[in-house]
Amino acid sequence: MKYTILTLFPEVIRVFFTSSLMARAVNRDIIRYRLINIRDYALDRHKSCDDATYGGGPGMLMLPEPLGRALEAAGVRNRLTGGALSAAGASIRKTIEHLGGNPDDPFRIFPDVQQLYDDALEQKRTRARERQQQQAAWEQANPTLADKWRRFHSGQPPRVDYPAITHKPGISTRAASANVLETLARQAENIIISSADLSNSDKTDGFLKGGARPLVKGDFSGAFLQAGVAELTMAAICKGIALHGGIHVGCGTFFVFSDYMKPAFRMSALMQLPVKYIWSHDAFRVGEDGPTHQPVEQEAQLRLM
Repeated sequence: MKYTILTLFPEVIRVFFTSSLMARAVNRDIIRYRLINIRDYALDRHKSCDDATYGGGPGMLMLPEPLGRALEAAGVRNRLTGGALSAAGASIRKTIEHLGGNPDDPFRIFPDVQQLYDDALEQKRTRARERQQQQAAWEQANPTLADKWRRFHSGQPPRVDYPAITHKPGISTRAASANVLETLARQAENIIISSADLSNSDKTDGFLKGGARPLVKGDFSGAFLQAGVAELTMAAICKGIALHGGIHVGCGTFFVFSDYMKPAFRMSALMQLPVKYIWSHDAFRVGEDGPTHQPVEQEAQLRLM
């Protein structure tokens, strides 16, 4: 096997090939390698290939112009197009030609690709018809459950006696949230709540106190998902539940950990999914804990989303 390695740190790479198993492979002529120090081919007097001369660390950010000149001077070629890599990039026309396309009609769909998608669409339509027939048969055999199913999927909020919920004076908002969740657990059937290993702190455990049972492996009759320390995963799962429909879903953790959830939270906003995000401990000072690592800009960021 032959390798051509472009690097800013040839001494480091050379050590890799002169030690341990790699050294044995080189000595036995199993592997051959050629090291190219990109700086040797840079044309300016500073030998600039990264932003080190502008205040950055060596190799942290490659500058396209000197890197392109260095690659051309080193004779490195782009195998796909046959053209040298450069700051201007490879030839788009030649790339399309090598891939079997027409540069003058680059967005034309190949017949075999069109057939693949047509076949997949027909398979999905067939499955959809079968599921619709099964649903119709189930509804006819189970009229009471069918009415509940339609009510759940109508998007209407569950029937809850909110005026009956009482709060002690001066309690924290998360404690008030727990009171509401406790009532929801008793009166609403189609709600799932999740917490990222903080249910006793963010007070989503109010849902458990209302009688909800945890979801566990092999038994999905519960309604509380203990997600563990996995905020992004929890938010993504809740987004999937909302997409399925028929179930109202919410997830809770400390507000500081919303940073981990931003990709899923952003998608919820873009897709207008009604996931309820329960973020507690959102102040700059958190009670007796004193000043926290809570970034003050996070609330503004999430409101913009």
